[in-house]
Amino acid sequence: MWKTTEKSTAGRDIVSRIVNVEKRGEGVFYVSINGSLDFDSYVEVQAAIKPLLESATKVIMVNMKNVDYISSVGIGVILKAKIFMEEKAGKFIMVELKPQVQTVFEIIKALPSMQIFENMKEVDDYFMKIQMDEMEKYKRRMGNNE
Repeated sequence: MWKTTEKSTAGRDIVSRIVNVEKRGEGVFYVSINGSLDFDSYVEVQAAIKPLLESATKVIMVNMKNVDYISSVGIGVILKAKIFMEEKAGKFIMVELKPQVQTVFEIIKALPSMQIFENMKEVDDYFMKIQMDEMEKYKRRMGNNE
Protein backbone atom coordinates (compact mmCIF):
# COMPACT_ATOMS: atom_id res chain seq x y z
CA MET A 1 0.00 0.00 0.00
CA TRP A 2 2.44 2.65 -1.23
CA LYS A 3 1.50 6.26 -1.81
CA THR A 4 2.64 7.97 -4.96
CA THR A 5 4.92 10.98 -4.83
CA GLU A 6 3.17 14.27 -4.20
CA LYS A 7 4.35 17.34 -6.08
CA SER A 8 5.73 19.35 -3.23
CA THR A 9 7.78 22.27 -2.08
CA ALA A 10 10.09 22.08 0.86
CA GLY A 11 7.22 22.98 3.18
CA ARG A 12 5.20 19.81 2.58
CA ASP A 13 5.75 16.13 3.19
CA ILE A 14 6.65 13.90 0.25
CA VAL A 15 5.73 10.22 0.37
CA SER A 16 6.62 7.55 -2.20
CA ARG A 17 7.59 3.90 -2.29
CA ILE A 18 11.31 4.81 -2.34
CA VAL A 19 11.59 7.96 -0.26
CA ASN A 20 9.63 9.75 2.45
CA VAL A 21 10.29 13.35 3.45
CA GLU A 22 8.78 14.80 6.61
CA LYS A 23 9.05 18.36 7.83
CA ARG A 24 10.01 18.10 11.52
CA GLY A 25 10.26 21.79 12.31
CA GLU A 26 11.17 25.09 10.71
CA GLY A 27 13.92 24.20 8.24
CA VAL A 28 14.30 20.66 9.62
CA PHE A 29 13.59 17.66 7.40
CA TYR A 30 13.66 13.91 8.00
CA VAL A 31 14.24 11.76 4.90
CA SER A 32 13.88 7.98 4.92
CA ILE A 33 14.98 5.92 1.95
CA ASN A 34 13.70 2.40 1.26
CA GLY A 35 15.42 -0.26 -0.85
CA SER A 36 18.49 0.14 -3.00
CA LEU A 37 19.72 3.62 -3.80
CA ASP A 38 20.92 2.96 -7.32
CA PHE A 39 20.31 3.77 -10.98
CA ASP A 40 16.67 2.64 -10.72
CA SER A 41 15.82 4.83 -7.72
CA TYR A 42 18.21 7.78 -7.56
CA VAL A 43 16.04 10.10 -9.71
CA GLU A 44 13.13 9.74 -7.29
CA VAL A 45 15.34 10.32 -4.25
CA GLN A 46 17.04 13.27 -5.92
CA ALA A 47 13.65 14.80 -6.81
CA ALA A 48 12.50 14.47 -3.19
CA ILE A 49 15.68 16.01 -1.74
CA LYS A 50 16.10 18.81 -4.30
CA PRO A 51 13.37 21.08 -2.82
CA LEU A 52 15.15 20.86 0.54
CA LEU A 53 18.34 22.36 -0.92
CA GLU A 54 17.43 25.97 -0.23
CA SER A 55 18.68 28.59 2.16
CA ALA A 56 15.82 28.11 4.67
CA THR A 57 16.81 24.47 5.31
CA LYS A 58 18.83 24.10 8.51
CA VAL A 59 18.96 20.30 8.94
CA ILE A 60 18.51 17.32 6.66
CA MET A 61 18.51 13.99 8.49
CA VAL A 62 18.56 10.90 6.26
CA ASN A 63 17.56 7.54 7.72
CA MET A 64 19.27 4.77 5.75
CA LYS A 65 18.08 1.78 7.82
CA ASN A 66 16.14 0.32 4.86
CA VAL A 67 18.94 0.83 2.30
CA ASP A 68 20.66 -2.48 1.53
CA TYR A 69 22.77 -1.28 -1.40
CA ILE A 70 24.04 2.06 -2.69
CA SER A 71 25.65 2.62 -6.09
CA SER A 72 27.80 5.50 -7.30
CA VAL A 73 24.76 7.47 -8.50
CA GLY A 74 23.12 7.05 -5.11
CA ILE A 75 26.29 8.23 -3.42
CA GLY A 76 26.22 11.25 -5.73
CA VAL A 77 22.72 12.21 -4.57
CA ILE A 78 23.75 11.94 -0.91
CA LEU A 79 27.04 13.81 -1.37
CA LYS A 80 25.39 16.64 -3.31
CA ALA A 81 22.98 17.25 -0.43
CA LYS A 82 25.77 16.95 2.14
CA ILE A 83 28.01 19.43 0.31
CA PHE A 84 25.14 21.91 -0.11
CA MET A 85 24.36 21.80 3.60
CA GLU A 86 28.01 22.14 4.60
CA GLU A 87 28.49 25.15 2.29
CA LYS A 88 25.61 27.00 3.98
CA ALA A 89 26.59 25.93 7.53
CA GLY A 90 23.60 23.64 7.83
CA LYS A 91 23.60 20.11 9.20
CA PHE A 92 23.45 16.92 7.12
CA ILE A 93 23.03 13.79 9.23
CA MET A 94 22.80 10.15 8.17
CA VAL A 95 21.45 7.61 10.64
CA GLU A 96 21.04 3.83 10.87
CA LEU A 97 23.34 2.87 8.03
CA LYS A 98 23.65 -0.86 7.49
CA PRO A 99 27.25 -2.09 7.83
CA GLN A 100 27.78 -2.62 4.09
CA VAL A 101 26.52 0.88 3.22
CA GLN A 102 28.51 2.50 6.03
CA THR A 103 31.66 0.76 4.77
CA VAL A 104 31.18 2.30 1.32
CA PHE A 105 30.99 5.80 2.83
CA GLU A 106 34.05 5.12 5.00
CA ILE A 107 36.03 3.99 1.97
CA ILE A 108 35.06 7.04 -0.06
CA LYS A 109 36.27 9.28 2.73
CA ALA A 110 39.56 7.37 2.80
CA LEU A 111 40.17 7.28 -0.94
CA PRO A 112 42.62 9.77 -2.43
CA SER A 113 41.21 12.45 -4.70
CA MET A 114 42.85 11.00 -7.82
CA GLN A 115 40.86 8.75 -10.15
CA ILE A 116 41.30 5.10 -9.28
CA PHE A 117 38.72 3.39 -11.47
CA GLU A 118 38.49 3.34 -15.24
CA ASN A 119 34.70 3.65 -15.47
CA MET A 120 31.52 3.82 -13.38
CA LYS A 121 30.75 0.13 -13.86
CA GLU A 122 34.06 -0.71 -12.23
CA VAL A 123 33.20 1.59 -9.29
CA ASP A 124 29.76 0.00 -8.86
CA ASP A 125 31.22 -3.53 -9.09
CA TYR A 126 33.77 -2.60 -6.42
CA PHE A 127 31.08 -1.18 -4.10
CA MET A 128 28.87 -4.24 -4.67
CA LYS A 129 31.72 -6.58 -3.66
CA ILE A 130 32.49 -4.56 -0.53
CA GLN A 131 28.86 -4.55 0.53
CA MET A 132 28.42 -8.28 -0.12
CA ASP A 133 31.56 -8.98 1.96
CA GLU A 134 30.22 -6.84 4.82
CA MET A 135 26.86 -8.61 4.68
CA GLU A 136 28.64 -11.98 4.95
CA LYS A 137 30.71 -10.77 7.92
CA TYR A 138 27.54 -9.54 9.63
CA LYS A 139 25.75 -12.86 9.01
CA ARG A 140 28.72 -14.77 10.46
CA ARG A 141 28.75 -12.54 13.56
CA MET A 142 25.02 -12.99 14.04
CA GLY A 143 25.38 -16.76 13.60
CA ASN A 144 28.05 -16.83 16.33
CA ASN A 145 25.76 -14.97 18.76
CA GLU A 146 23.05 -17.61 18.74
